Amino acid sequence: MIKYLLASIHVFFIFNTAFAFAEATSFSELAKGGKGVGDTEVPIKGKEATGKKALFSIPLGGKEGYIDKTGKIIFMPLFDGFMGHCGLPGEFPQRLTGVRIGGKWGFIDETDTTGKYIINPQFDEIGLFTEGGLAAVKIGGKWGYIDSTGKYIINPQFDSGGGFSERLAPVGIGGRWGYIDKTGKYIINPQFDEALAFSEGLARVKIGGKCGYIDTTGKYIINPQFDEAWGFSKGLASVKIGEKWGFIDATGKYIINPQFDELRGFAEGLARVKIGGKYGYIDKTGKYILNPQYDDINPFFEGLARVKIDGKCGFIDKTGNIIINPQFDDAWFFEEDLAAVKIGGKWGYIDKTGKYVFNPQFDSALGFTEGLAQVTIEGKYGYIDKTGKYIWKEPSTEENKNLSKNDTTYCNANSGRFVKSNMGIITDTKSGLQWLPELGQNITWDEAQAYVRGLKTGGFSNWRLPTRAELKSLYDPSITAENKIDPVFQSNGSYVWSGESDDGNSTSAWFIRFSNGSEGRYYPSYRITHGRTLAVRSTR
Repeated sequence: MIKYLLASIHVFFIFNTAFAFAEATSFSELAKGGKGVGDTEVPIKGKEATGKKALFSIPLGGKEGYIDKTGKIIFMPLFDGFMGHCGLPGEFPQRLTGVRIGGKWGFIDETDTTGKYIINPQFDEIGLFTEGGLAAVKIGGKWGYIDSTGKYIINPQFDSGGGFSERLAPVGIGGRWGYIDKTGKYIINPQFDEALAFSEGLARVKIGGKCGYIDTTGKYIINPQFDEAWGFSKGLASVKIGEKWGFIDATGKYIINPQFDELRGFAEGLARVKIGGKYGYIDKTGKYILNPQYDDINPFFEGLARVKIDGKCGFIDKTGNIIINPQFDDAWFFEEDLAAVKIGGKWGYIDKTGKYVFNPQFDSALGFTEGLAQVTIEGKYGYIDKTGKYIWKEPSTEENKNLSKNDTTYCNANSGRFVKSNMGIITDTKSGLQWLPELGQNITWDEAQAYVRGLKTGGFSNWRLPTRAELKSLYDPSITAENKIDPVFQSNGSYVWSGESDDGNSTSAWFIRFSNGSEGRYYPSYRITHGRTLAVRSTR
């Protein structure tokens, strides 16, 4: 998880302006590679994604997949990495999330539980979708821009590319940065050592080791003079002179003189500052609301902030009143009225009165999002809801073995031929084969092979892709549904991959069409729109 978070942070700082004076976003989104980094806010203008998050990432066997809110696997754990979502501006309902597989990046929609790729994996690197629904992508060593359908709007031609904001995007070529419009035309020619996205009509640029601000014509509004600086938000920008940070307005006038050793972003109207080894909070006039007195502090979320005093964490309100006494070894933000806290090496959850909702029992815990929180116990990941019930839990090998011995089975198929266990293993009483229901959607034959080889369901390691004959044995023309396979298999795709390829050389792989029982072939790397996968094992 951490390596994916670091990758996301890298992307955010390349593709988006990092505001040091910005309203912070939720911790869970940050920790999972969400829309902000640290105390910054991605400068996306327009309306946030209208759709609600419906997919949740799961790690299995060193790979990442996605489940829905019921725990059903929508994307098999095949991804090498993922990058946090970005809601498109305007009326777009998507939450497009970057996913990497086989070294290539594509996009899925976190609001869509059909398991479809919005844009198939094909890019070497990607940025997030920003203003106008455009994202920077890298292929063949150059960056260009695509829309939310994957169509190139600006062909790859730049050495570097940032996100669009206020109709312009920073791009790098030949070691210098300039700005282009949405047709790819240079509005400000490459000339800067560094360039960030526009915000409130100004963009921070660096030249000759100093930072200043230009307008959308390229004219300097504030001459380069700062050792470091970030973008404008709500009329102010944080700047550094020597070793001290302060704030300026859009004319370059100091509103708060450089005086702080550290300066973090605003959240709920207050900014965290450090001076003399202690942290406090200021308002946007520079007035101390809470004097520097804390060993560590976090931003305010849902009216409370986590603070550390003498090595213990508690929570205060905006007047400085201690709402929950410092007693925890660590703690996260409040999200959806609950906060994860650590004590005695274990994590639990408390409400805003400090009462335990879930006693400390987890090795790690993140905040709640859409009613679910990711937790780990003994290195195994899971998702719990607000009742503490596991929606999904990564099984250990030993648990799988025990379950397979004592598993109660039941019949839920139309014909009575198939018996499905509580673990999801389907036994064909006619052939003796055991099957797993549909494992993923719109995947390639190569991906299906890789995934099935790593399966340990039921404690068994002999799962494989079926032969054509085995798949055909499941075809039932008496079924009236479009796909003529027993509903116990939960398959809604017309094409199901077999494990067979021509001459065993993998130049083309066979599948069965369950709409009519016929056979077909595709390249192993081809992503069939309705392609599905079943796993099988022999028991005799």
